[in-house]
Amino acid sequence: MVAPTCWRIAAPCGVTLPSSTIASKKSADVYRVAISGNYGVHSPDPTFKLQRMDQVFVRQIPDWQTQRNVVVTGEVRYPGIYSLKEQNEKLSSVLFRAGGLKETAYPRAAVFVRRKANAGRLAVDVEDVAKHHKRYDLALEDGDSLHIPKQPQTVKVVGEVGFPASVLFEKGKSLSYYIDQAGGYTDGSDKGRVKIVQPNGKVKPKKGLWSNPSPEAGALIVVPHKPPEEKKDTLKGVATIMTILTGAVTTIFIASEATK
Repeated sequence: MVAPTCWRIAAPCGVTLPSSTIASKKSADVYRVAISGNYGVHSPDPTFKLQRMDQVFVRQIPDWQTQRNVVVTGEVRYPGIYSLKEQNEKLSSVLFRAGGLKETAYPRAAVFVRRKANAGRLAVDVEDVAKHHKRYDLALEDGDSLHIPKQPQTVKVVGEVGFPASVLFEKGKSLSYYIDQAGGYTDGSDKGRVKIVQPNGKVKPKKGLWSNPSPEAGALIVVPHKPPEEKKDTLKGVATIMTILTGAVTTIFIASEATK
């Protein structure tokens, strides 16, 4: 808060204003009263007293707010809770205050969660931020948390495969390699909608049946089941074709009989 301001009306209601006041169009006197750190009022004039019709305003300090905290855990030098120093403190600043990344850190798999407005996990390239690039260096909010894990050693495969499992990561190996290691596709696999969730949270869909991207260490491969609607549409299409063919055969038979 800042020092209170007292507005004193020049004359209470029902009292005639002096002609000098009317001429100057002055309707109130303004007094600024000093205030101590313990919120005790110490006026320069010890005889100052409030009068009837006075109005007192205690205004808020501009941009004042309560302490805002973020949490940094995992492979940094000094994990813990950090209070934001300024309104728009950036992620790179807090990483610097946390001592930077350890040699064992795997920033590609960092998990950044924003509690504000239930935003949840955000796909933030912490590796890019750690290299002092500005693209993902976002301003932090109260309640944000960042976890930086150690280097993962596996790629997890789930969904419509023979044996969902975590497969040992091998650099340069493609999507099909990991699916084969997990037992391959099943009859119910929707091969066209396979997705790779990279360790930083970004989702990389498989583009077409012949696409064969390479997952990163710590990635999650999701093989979905074929939607029931697609099977029904296929059967419906077959039934429609059979009906058309049957009708055509019947028409040809009738035409043939009529020409005899």
